[in-house]
Amino acid sequence: MQLGQLEAFIEVARQGNITRSAEALYLTQPSVTDRIKALEDEVGDKLFKRVKHGVALTDAGKTYLPYVQRAMQNLADGKTAVNHLREAKQGNLRVGSSSFMSMYILPNLLRRFAMEFPGVFVAVRTGHTEDILDMVLREEVQIGLNLAIKHPDIETITLLEDELVLVAAPSHPFSNRATVTMEDVAREGVVAFDSTTSYYTWVNSIFVNAGLALKGRFEMDSVETAKRIVQEGLGISLLPRTSVENEISLGTLKTVPITDSPPMKRELLAIYLRAGGLGGIAQAFLKVARQIAPTFDGMAEALQATNPVR
Repeated sequence: MQLGQLEAFIEVARQGNITRSAEALYLTQPSVTDRIKALEDEVGDKLFKRVKHGVALTDAGKTYLPYVQRAMQNLADGKTAVNHLREAKQGNLRVGSSSFMSMYILPNLLRRFAMEFPGVFVAVRTGHTEDILDMVLREEVQIGLNLAIKHPDIETITLLEDELVLVAAPSHPFSNRATVTMEDVAREGVVAFDSTTSYYTWVNSIFVNAGLALKGRFEMDSVETAKRIVQEGLGISLLPRTSVENEISLGTLKTVPITDSPPMKRELLAIYLRAGGLGGIAQAFLKVARQIAPTFDGMAEALQATNPVR
């Protein structure tokens, strides 16, 4: 059974005339007749009978017609759905996001994406860096938002570069200093992250490479908790600038430059499975991500727009 046979059947049923149907379908009359005959052979019954001015549906044809019409409508609806998917008008998107990205990057990104593509349903799954990689590899999510990571089966797109900044409460002695050194920071002790995280490893490696042992005063498992501890004046911390922009603007935290530190920057990435590529919805999501976060400054402005200073 071929699509052309079904199209011919519907048109002849509508026109009640082979010649006019052939003209409407841009076919010859014999071609339409052959298609109807082939369809009748497959169905196993006559679909049309001859009448005075053309043809009319038989009882079998009348029974069969609504099923063919529904099938053709389903095909048309399917094509429309695929077009909507390609154009990101409708469909589903599954995103895996690290806890940091979920807290500081994703809300504004989803707000902008929902404004441009209101017909798309987005499901977000949060986890550690390694968890997000596994989600992408197992195709549980189409896109992962993560810290810098490498894997032969993964494509990466840099969304922005974030940097670590040393922050202290206005009441802390470091806030009165124009600059500090890495040795000052190591000696003072910091509010650190969970020792099992890649963030902890990265921060400590910076000081180890400088021949220093970074002393921890407190160990926290979230940026938000670390910020609150620092705001209470209980210590200093090296935190991603993206996470403290609002507090710096409000004056509840102050940045303190470290004169002898190397650049402390990290890439925030979108990752996806190399073999699968990206569909229209996922591509649209990344396009919005690039629009609001081409640089850190762009993201900082976006964050301030999301959390305006009052």
